[in-house]
Amino acid sequence: MLKFPGSWACAIFACAALCLATAERSLAIPRLQPPNQAVAILSGGAVWFDDGPVFLKPFGAGNLRRIHSPTPVLTREAESSTGAVAVGGGSGESAEADHHRFLIGVPPAALRSIPYPPLSESAKCENWEPGGAHVLAGEGLIVAGKCFSSAEGRYWQPLLLRSLRGGHWHLLRWVAGESEPILAAEGPLLAVGVQHLSVEQMRVSIINLRSDRVQAHFTLPDGKLSFASPSRLVLFSERESKAGQHRTLLYSTDGRRIAELGTFYEAPLVSHMHLITEEAHEGPPGEGEYLSVRNLAGDRSGTPRLVIGFHSPARRLEAFSFRWPVLAVVESEGSPRLPSEIHCYSGEYNPGTPSLRIFDLAHGKPAQPPPAVVHVQASEPLNCGPPPPLPPSRVLNSWTVSLRDDCPDLAESRESVKRHISRAQKALRLGDIAEQRGGHGGGCSVSNKC
Repeated sequence: MLKFPGSWACAIFACAALCLATAERSLAIPRLQPPNQAVAILSGGAVWFDDGPVFLKPFGAGNLRRIHSPTPVLTREAESSTGAVAVGGGSGESAEADHHRFLIGVPPAALRSIPYPPLSESAKCENWEPGGAHVLAGEGLIVAGKCFSSAEGRYWQPLLLRSLRGGHWHLLRWVAGESEPILAAEGPLLAVGVQHLSVEQMRVSIINLRSDRVQAHFTLPDGKLSFASPSRLVLFSERESKAGQHRTLLYSTDGRRIAELGTFYEAPLVSHMHLITEEAHEGPPGEGEYLSVRNLAGDRSGTPRLVIGFHSPARRLEAFSFRWPVLAVVESEGSPRLPSEIHCYSGEYNPGTPSLRIFDLAHGKPAQPPPAVVHVQASEPLNCGPPPPLPPSRVLNSWTVSLRDDCPDLAESRESVKRHISRAQKALRLGDIAEQRGGHGGGCSVSNKC
């Protein structure tokens, strides 16, 4: 569990924002904030958070159904289990103005807003603070907090559980340590990872929520955990990286290392012994960024199966979610502007409208290549002056890099900070590729793929 010191986070955000700003200046792309898009998969359908409204798309021939929400949902993150969904919470990206609340529900029932649990102060818990870590386990929401015990001189983190169908919060257990825990769930199993002895390692506990018993303790490298099955864990290593790519490994739920799965820029999505990755691809069926699927039960190091490709601004990936065998994708396809519509800083494409697509990965259909990007020349020569001043928050495609006045107090969860940095790294990586091919020069510019 990587914890960013304030000065380090400030420096990283400043560098990322500066490079992205340089890229925007060199490309003269429009400064339009993308819509807030998120999607989550349940056993019977996909829940789509469409920049405010919330919809349920049943699998099969069912049409989109509006789900009532007490407030518009503006989020790019959603948690789901087989039957429940939750957004917001913690101190990261939120569904409401009050960050310390959740919107939860069991669709098609309406979503409802609940606050973080109150925790009475005691000898073990003083100065209670809600944390950012949370996970859905079945129809229960598990959240972490942090408090300090002056009697013991150390921090404690309570894990609290609440049923999404109603009831009250109750204390699941205490976790020692100050760093935010890593949480992952699969059915009745909960994995809790906390930094152990050093920032390089974490102590992992596997808890059976039905029996309330710890069935395993072991130590792993620090990273993000996901269940591949009730007996397998995937570790996305936070510390072991090469050129921005992180090692990804398969472990048993008793801590035995099984296989190396490769290196990736961002943590793959994992479900039922399958991985979904987002990777650059060259050659047939077309160049672009692809969502690909790997089977962990077969040839774990084999070639991934391409599913769908993206090449912005012709086709842009807004959000995706995975629960085998279903992949839900929110995409937007832009349309080239007319030459008469090209002006300073307009960009060559009209932004597309987000739409939801569902893929059944159990049927090996051919990959869908991205549309070719068309370059449009303005009908008249443009005499463009310097671009307008950059505001504090810059947006590049479907993510935001934010600068705050007080970097040590960034109101971002650890996962949100890491996600921003990872996406900035990917943008700069694609920029390097573009420059090697004779793309736009200057600074850390990026191609239209970004």
